[in-house]
Amino acid sequence: MDIQDACPETPQGSVVNSYGCPVSPLPVEPAPVVEPAPAVEPAPPVDPAPPAVDLPEPAQTFYLEYLPNEVEVSADFTAELQRMADLIRTNPGQRFIIEGHTDSVGSDSFNMKLSLLRAEKIKAYLAGKMEIPATLLEARGFGESNPVAGNDTQEGRRQNRRVVIIVLPQ
Repeated sequence: MDIQDACPETPQGSVVNSYGCPVSPLPVEPAPVVEPAPAVEPAPPVDPAPPAVDLPEPAQTFYLEYLPNEVEVSADFTAELQRMADLIRTNPGQRFIIEGHTDSVGSDSFNMKLSLLRAEKIKAYLAGKMEIPATLLEARGFGESNPVAGNDTQEGRRQNRRVVIIVLPQ
């Protein structure tokens, strides 16, 4: 078990997938998390959300552009948060992990706390404002450990300040 274990209640000795969740003999292990290439710009929040959210992979990345050291849910996040809620609603009974990520500015311990606070705030928003059952959501912080871009530029750091939703296997 480690910080990235998506199913900490899995009995010891069980065969698990890359998320630490039990694997049944018939289904194929989910595809690995595919993050967008650093050169791809996220859609601006003013674009309308798609009418239905497909779930092609076990993870969806949502870019919530946090200012450095900020944890509050901004009104600028509304479109992306609606997309998150739509994703969850189109997968009834499914459980989700909300992963918070940061850039590399600051200490490792500070960034772990910051990323967890961001994920917890998103969970609270989805449960409160979007009426998603909190029991379907788990918040985790990963700090700066999984960058999708280099932290040597402002653009790379912006891309690394993100939230990812992982769909847990049923």
